[in-house]
Amino acid sequence: MRPASGAMVGAVTGASCREPDDIVRKPNTYILKKIMKDREAKAHQTLVIGDW
Repeated sequence: MRPASGAMVGAVTGASCREPDDIVRKPNTYILKKIMKDREAKAHQTLVIGDW
């Protein structure tokens, strides 16, 4: 992931010696839908807390 916090992403990229697999900016439902699919959760069972 590469959110607006480029410094943090740069630190993780440097420490892991690899580039991000995906670039996801907000607002974007990609991650939420992936998590819901992986956990077999429905939208009415899901709560998002954040600064969207």
